[in-house]
Amino acid sequence: MTLPAPAPRAANGVEALLVEGVERFGGELGGLREWARLRNEQRLFPAKGMYDWLESQVLYLLLRLTRPSLVVEISPSSGYSSGFILLALNRNAHGRLLSFDVDTDGDRRARLAFAEAGIDPSRRRFVAGDARSTAAAALPAGESVDVLFMDAEHSSSFASWYLETLVPRVRPGGLVQVHDVLRYGVKPQVVDEGEGEAVWEYLVRNGTPESDFLYVAELVRTQPVRPVLLRRLTRYPFDDPRLGTDGVEQSPSLWIIRR
Repeated sequence: MTLPAPAPRAANGVEALLVEGVERFGGELGGLREWARLRNEQRLFPAKGMYDWLESQVLYLLLRLTRPSLVVEISPSSGYSSGFILLALNRNAHGRLLSFDVDTDGDRRARLAFAEAGIDPSRRRFVAGDARSTAAAALPAGESVDVLFMDAEHSSSFASWYLETLVPRVRPGGLVQVHDVLRYGVKPQVVDEGEGEAVWEYLVRNGTPESDFLYVAELVRTQPVRPVLLRRLTRYPFDDPRLGTDGVEQSPSLWIIRR
């Protein structure tokens, strides 16, 4: 299916937020490396396809800058991305994280990892079960979501569910992040079973302008010509790329400003 590209605009809102984030909080990124180092600990993080280092810096900076009151995370698995979220919320001294997952063993490993890294988990609440069944009751009635973080089942049907059910709960000006998707719905890896295409169709169908979304993989590809501050975002947390990455660095994330 060939779809027209959304109409472009001169400036990108997500990029502008990132530039401000690096300017104000870039000096804190070095403090994230110890959490990144734990990624290679198989007892804590047995999965390979976890959030990569550049994506993690973007996540942290956007949460530091926007100071969300409520972050909703679907499918944190063993809590690697949750750690970066908590590091930002704790530094903000504001906000809470609501995490949904069917994997309760992953939550056990997450709590072990937080303790080992000295990350205070008190701002996080874990809800066990399929979010399609548990989200309605768990989400605070009448409260908007400031940041929605999606890294769950990568099917088109699941994408349709959260695009219709959860994204509308995000406040105007809030942020939506979807992991494991690339521009035009190109599959970043075999786990994508139509999510990327469904999300791209959503952007096109809603006439979402280029100024309201940013694919992190595109940011990496064009980083040498991006604003100077964004060139400070490093590809790897350590000189040896094998440390804190486990060789998985694709940056297949999408950030959307909700209008």
